[in-house]
Amino acid sequence: MDWRPAAFDAERLARVDAWVQRLIADRKIPGAVVMLTRDGRTVYHKAFGSRDLGTHAPLQPNDIFRIASQTKAITTLAVMMLWEEGRSLQARRSDRELPARVQGADSPHQVQSG
Repeated sequence: MDWRPAAFDAERLARVDAWVQRLIADRKIPGAVVMLTRDGRTVYHKAFGSRDLGTHAPLQPNDIFRIASQTKAITTLAVMMLWEEGRSLQARRSDRELPARVQGADSPHQVQSG
């Protein structure tokens, strides 16, 4: 992949390689896939380390990862990306987004206990 048209510095990319390899050598992670994109193009995509510690099978750039319990992190990233693009989210009343009301409640924000 050619990083030059996307203004990536080869020296900085080498630091990414060294950092990930150090994490693997220090046994902090078994492996990682790093992908950088610019202007909708993938300009850096590498796999490091092992996908299976038992067999030491090498991690591949297209391997699929299980990402359990990452809802908050992924949602936060999505909101930050929208904000960065100028599409900020405005606070809205939940009853306008979710029109169903709790039966017997005086307002959509009030829930009666049993």
